[in-house]
Amino acid sequence: MLFRRILLVALAMLMAGAFPPPAHAAGKAGKSTLEKSSDEDRRDFGVADIEVQSVKTLDTKKLNAAVSKAAGKGEAWTREAVLVALKFAGPGLKGSTKIIDVRTPPESQDTATITITESGYLDDAVGGERWRLWQHKNPNGTWAIQRALWAQLCNRPGHRFYSAERCP
Repeated sequence: MLFRRILLVALAMLMAGAFPPPAHAAGKAGKSTLEKSSDEDRRDFGVADIEVQSVKTLDTKKLNAAVSKAAGKGEAWTREAVLVALKFAGPGLKGSTKIIDVRTPPESQDTATITITESGYLDDAVGGERWRLWQHKNPNGTWAIQRALWAQLCNRPGHRFYSAERCP
């Protein structure tokens, strides 16, 4: 029931234009320079059936500052982990599918791992994108992103893999 309410609120906010461009819109996925991703980052990216060649660790400071500012104005989206994640990744649908997976520990709901996977891009090299966000709830009830990973799905016949680098 809570998930349904969150989706309905998100849909209403999208229709009302309540979401400005994602926090990383200045450069694709907030990339400035690509550092070599660690084995831990690639493992934490959480993909079992597709090779992960590299991932980008994204800067969360800008979005977390925007969340604080919006919370000060009383904006409700700052109190929903999924809506904060959508603001980070971008609320629109760039492909034909957007899957949002939310995981919280059973004993409390003050942390969440949210994975947003988009696919079906109309591009001969890039088939989609994936974000993996680790969030925690602040004492004031707003959500902050602690860590964020991103990669695009390189999609060539016979070879699909995730990479933060340009797809061949």
